[in-house]
Amino acid sequence: MEADQKFNMEFSEQHYVPVLKWKRGEARALKDLDPAVKAACTPLVEVVPVPTDPETGAAKKTLSKHLDDAIAEMKSSWGTAHPIFVDIRLLPPNQATGATLTGLFDRLRAAAILAIPVISTGATQDILQAAAGIHKKDRRGVCLREGLDAVMAPAFPVAVSKALLATGVTQKTADVVIDMQDVSANKTTVNAALAASAIGKVPNLKAWRTFTIVATAFPLNLSGIAPGVHTLPRAEWALWKALGSLPRRPTYGDYAVAHWDLQELDPRVILISASIRYTSDDEWVIFRGRNVKNYGFGQFTALSKLVVKHPAYCGSAFSAGDDYIAACASGTVGSGNHETWRRVATNHHITFVVDQLSKLALGASVPAAPASGAASN
Repeated sequence: MEADQKFNMEFSEQHYVPVLKWKRGEARALKDLDPAVKAACTPLVEVVPVPTDPETGAAKKTLSKHLDDAIAEMKSSWGTAHPIFVDIRLLPPNQATGATLTGLFDRLRAAAILAIPVISTGATQDILQAAAGIHKKDRRGVCLREGLDAVMAPAFPVAVSKALLATGVTQKTADVVIDMQDVSANKTTVNAALAASAIGKVPNLKAWRTFTIVATAFPLNLSGIAPGVHTLPRAEWALWKALGSLPRRPTYGDYAVAHWDLQELDPRVILISASIRYTSDDEWVIFRGRNVKNYGFGQFTALSKLVVKHPAYCGSAFSAGDDYIAACASGTVGSGNHETWRRVATNHHITFVVDQLSKLALGASVPAAPASGAASN
């Protein structure tokens, strides 16, 4: 029996697609998820560039070693029970090639990870050929990830047909992701109109295996936020709630507690502050400290105490991230580092979103986005 006859990737609007840059903090956030939460989401992971020495700019390891490490982390953190989308577009052009994609999926296959390659209608011919070879072996199809400009282009339907033909995949075995990226500048009504217009351009919308809208309103960094407790609107969540009347409602996707773009900070010139990013119903609560170079990582203990006293706190039993916050506040674990707190925030966020979506599925009262609600921060 062919693998695609056994492989079931269909999911509904109650599913969740978090887009994660594949770093250790994000990866270990997945590892700590409750099994039921894991089953309710399909991450789209972006392989990040090989880390470089900030002094010399030289790569710290080879691309081959980097991919080996990424896959080892993926097997440990995500496992082999559930599918995962894998995208190499963040690699530099000379590395984001068909040969790299093929080599990556050879490793993923050997590790028994249920990976699906992410491509686009603008992909090079060698990427499309690589995706075709991957599908021929794995029979898991492909994921088409497209930005608004691509979807709104007059030639988009033709480009979709060409991409599917080149990869040997049909719509029934392909996933489509419309990536709106940053939606923080517009009101919900504007974002919803843009999304609805783009969705209307997707050919044979109901025929796709899955269909997801991804967006984020999280800032590129928190440098403009003063120490204290602040809130930022989750404009992407408001956007998704405003799309409930479409013929096919998209699955919800976001960038967890991060901006869509990749930013690598140089600790030699950037003073990174202690911050806890905490997701609540319609906003993020930002618990902001001072720079750790001068004030230390011990600030996270005081920030954790603020979190557990805040009305948005879900309790230590809600997620592994929430449990760590409570333990840090009580002094039973250390204050950690930036990677620790990205893991904590991401783990709480994914658990929270899955919980929100499950309440919708059960018919709980989750208010629709207001017609004139601002989505800017």
